[in-house]
Amino acid sequence: MAKTSSNAAPDNLMVLLVPIEDCQLILPDAAVAEIVEFQPTEAASDELPTWYLGRLRWRGLDVPLVSLEGINHNAFFTRSRNLKIIIMHGLAQRDMLPFWAFVAMETPRMNRIEQERLQPMEQEELRQVEKMWCAIDGEPVMIPDLAKIEQQIVALADA
Repeated sequence: MAKTSSNAAPDNLMVLLVPIEDCQLILPDAAVAEIVEFQPTEAASDELPTWYLGRLRWRGLDVPLVSLEGINHNAFFTRSRNLKIIIMHGLAQRDMLPFWAFVAMETPRMNRIEQERLQPMEQEELRQVEKMWCAIDGEPVMIPDLAKIEQQIVALADA
């Protein structure tokens, strides 16, 4: 990591590039608790939205598993044989949701991104889980709105 003064932005950031069905998203590596192999979950109730895939047993905890594609109102496909589950640290709703998880199409890649390689992209309309779109070396990547995703998961518990 490049040296920075205490109030300067870092020159680069360690991120995970995570393939989901229709795009690649970018996550700060500190937001990810663990990456595990895809496994069956406890069945979700028929009253719950289709994007809620059930509860996953992880390290003795029941962790909600969701489809980010499903929240965006896209179909969730399982074409890949390399499905992974990304266990996320709860951020905005940590007291109610210490961990949650989503499905990735394959193993994410760790990458060090220098600030000048990350360029914001214009988007006419953002979907449910999208905070913004950027390009890394010309390739589009989506920055997810983690707080909004957590709010939707927590709202299910309140319903």
